[in-house]
Amino acid sequence: MSGSPDEVALVESEEDFIVRARSWTHGRPFPLLNGPSVERYRDRLRRRGRHRWPAADTRPRDGVVLSVGGQANTAAGALLAGATSRPHSHVGLGELAEVVGRHAGEPIALVGLVDDFAPLGDWPGHLAPRLGVVTARDASSLSCLVYRTLTLPALDAARDWVINHPDDEEADSADAVGWDELGSLTDEPLRVLAMRTHGMECSANLPDAILCGRSDYLRPPLPLLEERRAVSCLRGAGCYRKDLKEEQRIAACDIDANVVITQTCMSVAVGNNVFPGEIGFGVGFLAGTAVAVVGTIGKHLEDAGYMHQMRDGLDAGRPIGETLERVNRQARLVGGEMSRLGLLGDPTLVLKPPEERVTPRPARRWSPRQDDGRVLRRLSYVNGTVVPRLLRLRWLDVDVPEGDVSELRGAIRNATGARRGVPPADELAVVTERLAAIQAEVARRIVEQIHSSWWHFTQEALPAFGKAGDEPARCPRCGVDSAFRARFAHRVEPELVISTVQCRRCGDLGWSTDDSTADLETDHVVWLRRGQARTMRATLSNRQARRLTGAVGFAISAGAFLHLDKGWSAECDLGSGGSRELSWTVEVSSQVVPHEYEGWCVRLLDGIYSASTVQMEVLP
Repeated sequence: MSGSPDEVALVESEEDFIVRARSWTHGRPFPLLNGPSVERYRDRLRRRGRHRWPAADTRPRDGVVLSVGGQANTAAGALLAGATSRPHSHVGLGELAEVVGRHAGEPIALVGLVDDFAPLGDWPGHLAPRLGVVTARDASSLSCLVYRTLTLPALDAARDWVINHPDDEEADSADAVGWDELGSLTDEPLRVLAMRTHGMECSANLPDAILCGRSDYLRPPLPLLEERRAVSCLRGAGCYRKDLKEEQRIAACDIDANVVITQTCMSVAVGNNVFPGEIGFGVGFLAGTAVAVVGTIGKHLEDAGYMHQMRDGLDAGRPIGETLERVNRQARLVGGEMSRLGLLGDPTLVLKPPEERVTPRPARRWSPRQDDGRVLRRLSYVNGTVVPRLLRLRWLDVDVPEGDVSELRGAIRNATGARRGVPPADELAVVTERLAAIQAEVARRIVEQIHSSWWHFTQEALPAFGKAGDEPARCPRCGVDSAFRARFAHRVEPELVISTVQCRRCGDLGWSTDDSTADLETDHVVWLRRGQARTMRATLSNRQARRLTGAVGFAISAGAFLHLDKGWSAECDLGSGGSRELSWTVEVSSQVVPHEYEGWCVRLLDGIYSASTVQMEVLP
């Protein structure tokens, strides 16, 4: 590919790039640092019939450009700002919040490498509503991203493409739901790629395929620090999807899409990334030819409406940052922080309208003796509070034995005088025994369900909940003010209220139907080695003024498929203000892939259902 003198100056060293960028003005060759991303872009341009480097679009744009990190980042930020007539400042991370705050009412393009944001420990986009992080894994990729951002008008892809999980409510109207339909992702240029499926920080999953954030030119395995959480490919064990062939793994950098909108958990992870930036899913697209990625921050309350609103805003010609701000403002009223979307890319980007678009379908009396008062209060509590709590769990797809609950209510009626001649205290003992057995059985079923499926506390019920409140919190896992506590009330069963603690960096920390009842203290991250056993410990404390009875347990999500322990459950009795020390052993066989797995500590106490995550880091 050639380029006229006023288009591109391709350089081979970072030092040359910095020098040329400092002296660049309109009309001079645009500096571009050669590397794999540049080669990918050159190849895509050729495949689109363009054999010369396109000229940068130097029309003025609103807002400011800020940069962090090294001199190459400063150079890239200065180029982006100079080409678009925006002011540019290089800032230290310590002053970032203050500087961003001064510009919070306008678009902010924040430029830097992924690793430069790591000391923040949080997603920088939460500092301003129209902030986009212009980022990459190395200086060459960053310079190429800036150039692609300025040459977007030359990428005249007109088609949008939708990927949905086959179980999704809009799967029937998607372009692809499985491996056999994904071929055009790497063959055809796309204006917008939109996807809604299961995922994690490094990838998005379909039953028979995986979209991978890792760039294939990296030499495996990457250096391993055993103190750091990592997935199996960083342990030298290959992809964790052992059910797939290599050709069923598609690298995000090989997908030819201008803008990507993804509703897969933790798809935008910069600053808040737990895993190394080399495998981040959203950043993987920016290592290819994408100029922007809109995705989820942490664990996400999925809603098809957010994706449609983003696409509608882009189709209407609104800048991507403005569109994101509108969507987040509305989404926050529904799901709070669990509905937040983030932007990787310049917030002033504007797309051409599509020529072709798949439009998904729019988006659930008695007279007691005086000495029986204590017994009756207990019976009233079990009948009026505990039993309804248990039955409400069915809305969360918890398998509650309704026949046993019906027998329990019969025992309560007997104890309140329907059957004469039996002391109420003896009848209370029968009620207590039946209640304990029911809760133990429910806990056993939950543990079994965790072990045998890709389990989540709410299963498929979360869309039926509406936000009831949220507040910022310090993450108990990473110790950073990057967490929030959110409450959701069921729209049909309003007495069912769930709360969760989520971290924009660490993800899911725990869920409960009443988080004021009992505390569980345990290690948030546990390190294990294959072929060895590990003793785990936890402390369960009762914060209530009444005794709590029920069951506790532990299991690893989908352990049945991963050669991991079946888990366990046991009855539990906690006096008022009391605590109980728990310990158990986890065996890790030599068959287990060295990877990060999600363990769940579950509790069912007086009908209150809680679960806390433990990240299980298996080392070779």
